[in-house]
Amino acid sequence: MKYFLSKILQSLITLFLISIVVFTALRATGDGVLNLLPTNASEEQIAFYTAKLGLDKPVAQQYLIYVRDLLRGDFGTSYTSKRSVIEMIMEKLPYTMELAICAILVAFVISIIFGSLSAVYEGTFFDRLVCGTCALLQAVPTFFIAIILIQFIGVKLKLLPFSGASSVKHLIMPGGVLGIAVSSGMTNLLRNNMIHALKSDFIKFERLNGLRELSVILRHALRNSFASLLSMSSFIFAHLIAGSIAIETVFAWPGLGTLSYTAVTGRDFPLVQGIVIILSTFTILLSLLMDVISGLIDPRLRTGR
Repeated sequence: MKYFLSKILQSLITLFLISIVVFTALRATGDGVLNLLPTNASEEQIAFYTAKLGLDKPVAQQYLIYVRDLLRGDFGTSYTSKRSVIEMIMEKLPYTMELAICAILVAFVISIIFGSLSAVYEGTFFDRLVCGTCALLQAVPTFFIAIILIQFIGVKLKLLPFSGASSVKHLIMPGGVLGIAVSSGMTNLLRNNMIHALKSDFIKFERLNGLRELSVILRHALRNSFASLLSMSSFIFAHLIAGSIAIETVFAWPGLGTLSYTAVTGRDFPLVQGIVIILSTFTILLSLLMDVISGLIDPRLRTGR
């Protein structure tokens, strides 16, 4: 119980620190009111809107008011659209979730196929090709891959649509690009774990007992290596939810990434704060869940031994 309570406390402290950082950082960038008024606005107009939005108060007081409202479930009202921040986020979140789920499924398929084959054929040309491709994918920006695929598949071949979200076809390219981008780390992890498993004494013993090679690979090496892949994929999923801004912008996908870009460029303080808090909470909860599950599976984590 002490282990679980400490994890919950760490999560709450992390979320508290994130809220302070994003709140103060936004206000350090300048006056958010200036973006809402014409360039020729008078000093009286600027002062009026500054007071109306509560930005005339000391930053510490503004933060306390913000935390009080958060505890009541009030994320504020968008400066630009005049709509509830939480309503705007909940409207866009399903699109981002849909994109992230598609991407993680693509990454799973790629990593399982190429990671396991690379481990089985360790040291061969195929293995070197897989490792080289993974290194290349980690080095090349995701948006660059997206632009190349748009030009080739979308513009030249006209096989798939590359903007909007009105059908399942619109999901294939952005979801595929994100999946390909994150699959490199998952492929390397599975490959390394399977190589270690295939060289273990247990696998050698099973082979000596006449167990078929396919059964050794699938039932033992791949199965034993799959747990770490699941653990990594949960964090990647949280990263996809929070970090799909570039892909959503390139493909005009109406998710949180596009909303975040609009909020940041428009200096919409409440909307930026709301997006960061929601995404941070999601990531922290997912991390907390994985810690709890790991603690239940491995008692040594709970006892610290």
